[in-house]
Amino acid sequence: RELIRSQQDITLCIDAMRVNSLWFLTTISRNLYYRTALFVTKGLNNPNQNTIDTYREAIENVIRVYNRAGMRIARIHADNEFRPMIEYLEEDHHIDLNFANPQDHVPEAERNNRVIKERTRATYRRIPYNKLPRVMVKALVQEQAKKLNFFPARHGVSRYYSPRMILHQRTLEFNKHCRYALGSYVQVANDPNPTNTNAPRSLDCIYLRYTDNNQGGHEVLHLPTNRTLIRSRILGVIPITPQVIQQVHAMATTQEMPEGLKVKNKYGVTLYDSAWIAGVDYDEEEFNDDTELERIGQLQ
Repeated sequence: RELIRSQQDITLCIDAMRVNSLWFLTTISRNLYYRTALFVTKGLNNPNQNTIDTYREAIENVIRVYNRAGMRIARIHADNEFRPMIEYLEEDHHIDLNFANPQDHVPEAERNNRVIKERTRATYRRIPYNKLPRVMVKALVQEQAKKLNFFPARHGVSRYYSPRMILHQRTLEFNKHCRYALGSYVQVANDPNPTNTNAPRSLDCIYLRYTDNNQGGHEVLHLPTNRTLIRSRILGVIPITPQVIQQVHAMATTQEMPEGLKVKNKYGVTLYDSAWIAGVDYDEEEFNDDTELERIGQLQ
C-alpha cells in the first residue's frame, strides 16, 4: 500500500508500432515500467474521426487500468502525431500533455517499442509457422508486453514486486499463466449443449494466450472454423504436424498476411535488426526487395 501511495501520479509515455500491417498503441509508465500493447485498427497517417475514436478508446482502457489500481495518470508524453487523439484528455481527465517537437521522439516510448519488437521476434523464431493469421499476430505482440510485466523492472520502483503485482495485486500461477506457449497445437475440452449429440468432445486448436479471469481460461484458435474460442480446460499438447502448419499458412494467405514478421514504425519504415546498431546500415539497393532478403538468409 505504501508503494502504491508513493506512485499516485503516473507519467505515461505512448507511441504506435506496426507489425505485419497491424497497428498497436504501446504505452509504458515511468518508474513503474508497466507496459501495454493495444490493437488499433488504423495508423496515424491522415487520421479521420474513426481513427481518432479508435485511439481514444484504447487510451481510455489504459487509464482505467491505472484507476482500478488506485492511481491516476497525471502526465502523458507523446509524439506530435497524437495531438488530435488525446487533446481532449486535458479537460476531461485533467491530464497534462507534453508533445515532442517535430522530428523528435519520446525516448521511453521508442525504447519500449524496441523491447517489445525484440521479444516479438524472439518468440516468432520459436514457432514453426512462416505466416501468421491476424489473430496470432495480435496475440503475439500483446503477450510480449503483458509478460514483460511479470518480472520486477531493473530500474523500477521495487526490486521485489513486478509491475503486474503492483497494479493488479495478483500472483502468477504456472498452470494458469505459463503452462502453454503461443502457437502450440492443443486439444481443448468441448462440452456441447445438449450433450446427446455427435458434436466432438475435443477440438483441434492453436493456443493463443491465457484469459485474465480468476478461475483461469485459455484463448485458442479453432483450426476448422478459424474462430477464436475461450475454453476452461486444455486436454493436452500434441506435436505439430505438417498439415497443421499448412492450415495455419492457408489462414494467413486468405487474410493476405505477409510471410515472415515485419516490424515497422508509425511512418511505415521497416525496422531491421541493424537499424538499432550505430554505424551498421543495410544497402538500400541490395535490400529493396524482400525476396533478396530471403535469398541471402538461405545462403547463410
